[in-house]
Amino acid sequence: MCRIAGLYDPESPDVAGKLLRMRDAMHRGGPDDAGMYLSPHLPLGLAHRRLSVIDLSQAGHQPMCHDMRPLVITFNGEIYNYRELRQNLMDAGEHFHTATDTEVILRGYARMGMDILPRLRGMFAFAIWDEEQRELLLVRDRMGIKPLYYGLQGTRFFFASELKAFRQAGFPLPVSLEAAAAFLQTGSIPVPLTLYENVWALPPGHYVRVQWRQDQPVVDEPTCWWCFTDLLATAQVRAGSQGYTPEAREAVRQALIDSLQVHLVADVEVGAFLSGGIDSTAIVSLLRQIGVPDIRTVSVVFPGHELDESNYARLAASHFHTRHEEVVVTLPDLLGQWEDMLGVMDQPTIDGLNVYMVSQAARKAGLKVVLSGLGGDELFGGYPSFRWVPRLRRWQASRWLPLAVQIAAWRARSVDRRRRLQAFVQQRQDPRAAYRLVRGLFTDAELQEMRWPSPLPANPYADLTDAPARKTPASPGHDRKDDKIEQVLTPLQYVSYLESRYYMRNQLLRDADVFSMAHGLELRVPFVDHHLYAAVWPYLDAAYRHGYPKRLLVEATGSLPLAIIHRPKQGFTFPFADWIRQEPLCGQIADGLHRLSKTLDLRLEGLCLPDSHWSRTWALFVLSQFVV
Repeated sequence: MCRIAGLYDPESPDVAGKLLRMRDAMHRGGPDDAGMYLSPHLPLGLAHRRLSVIDLSQAGHQPMCHDMRPLVITFNGEIYNYRELRQNLMDAGEHFHTATDTEVILRGYARMGMDILPRLRGMFAFAIWDEEQRELLLVRDRMGIKPLYYGLQGTRFFFASELKAFRQAGFPLPVSLEAAAAFLQTGSIPVPLTLYENVWALPPGHYVRVQWRQDQPVVDEPTCWWCFTDLLATAQVRAGSQGYTPEAREAVRQALIDSLQVHLVADVEVGAFLSGGIDSTAIVSLLRQIGVPDIRTVSVVFPGHELDESNYARLAASHFHTRHEEVVVTLPDLLGQWEDMLGVMDQPTIDGLNVYMVSQAARKAGLKVVLSGLGGDELFGGYPSFRWVPRLRRWQASRWLPLAVQIAAWRARSVDRRRRLQAFVQQRQDPRAAYRLVRGLFTDAELQEMRWPSPLPANPYADLTDAPARKTPASPGHDRKDDKIEQVLTPLQYVSYLESRYYMRNQLLRDADVFSMAHGLELRVPFVDHHLYAAVWPYLDAAYRHGYPKRLLVEATGSLPLAIIHRPKQGFTFPFADWIRQEPLCGQIADGLHRLSKTLDLRLEGLCLPDSHWSRTWALFVLSQFVV
């Protein structure tokens, strides 16, 4: 796992100096080594910071050059099946000089071109520069586990794993009010937007080519090389929901074991986050079942708070005989590191600070790699959205919907919930309106009431990539094969798709990467694997209907303590609902909202009432830290 960057800047007399600042702005994500490549023909360079996990020797130094072709790669991530691919390439006549997965990508691309991409299993973002063709290729993994941002300003082109690299280089980065509005709508900034104008996130499962013509960068539209519809090529998924049988359970079990085993590929020790929930406990259970002898686990403790899960984590650790460590987090702990958290955050989010704290503890314990249960809720139906979205979709088709929603709004316990219900009625023709009702933060009407100073994204859960308003030569492409996916998926498969594509990609995975890598910790997500999705989706509806949420995961895993199986559902989050009402955080939030209101001339009165969800107040406060 690493950090990567690149720059083309014909107006700068010191490309190397700028690139060095970009690279070293991300030093925490790659503390073990650093490198740079400068083109002999153009004011262009690639840079790399390394967190060594596979082949710890200097042979893994990057950027890496091909010995026979004018190709240079800078790579962030892990290719879990690199040994198999390496052997295939050797059988085809390739000769390797390292034991790295980086060289596998480089030689695979040199031999097969873009055909190497579907063969890669892992998490990755990389850039390959072809000196002869004067062409740069940027690639991002299927699910968006590893980040990659790029920008175009006149004749200057740049890319990096973190947005802070662009700030450190001194590039002008005006805030995008469209992106800020999307953040308030959803709690995260949806791909391909970033907080800054003319800077984009490369969509997951996409690549983009940049070609130089008369020394001018020409940025193609990003091209989709994988999307969720590709799962339908699997016969079982294409057939829709299948019966839940012992054979189905065994098929899912084998897929879980397969994913876990490939995620253990490393030349360093691999630990695990353990919250005491079903997802993280299932990972630890499977680790024990496949024979991992010594399992190290880490969890967060909130002393005396109802969100504290430490008793369940200790139960799981004792049950599976792990070496367990805890990190105690209180409000003073949060405030003591708030400035650093904000700098790490890179762009606004309402989540992720929990990952910052537990990652810090894991790294202090000597771990470089941990497994996380992230993605289990999205894949196995753990969220309330799996109950509510199909139900709301049925209501959308009813002529009694307006009356039903009026009754529900009247009975709603909070003003913001009533407003979301009213917005749902107005968007009843949109199949994703039900999802926005469950997941959304502020409605369009509320942003208009706030006097938001820019046009609003029509629907943050629609594909912004296809919006005509994106007038730029770098306008990211749209995986149009997913357009009609609702028509071919079962109701619960569709919710899994929505949660995976939007909430998991835009928020959870981005936050997990940026906050773990801030401590030089590689976070791996065995549940976020396209092979596992193909194995689970055919049985998701049947298992959910005839049991309880996550029945498929519980029964395929086996050996989980009953107290954990039947415990109340609880997210892995900080107790912000209480903390934002305590000093000094309460005063800091009030000051932040006041400054945000003055800077953007907003009216915030009535939008953060005592009965509102804490995330609304927190979102406005976090945004104030970036735009004021």
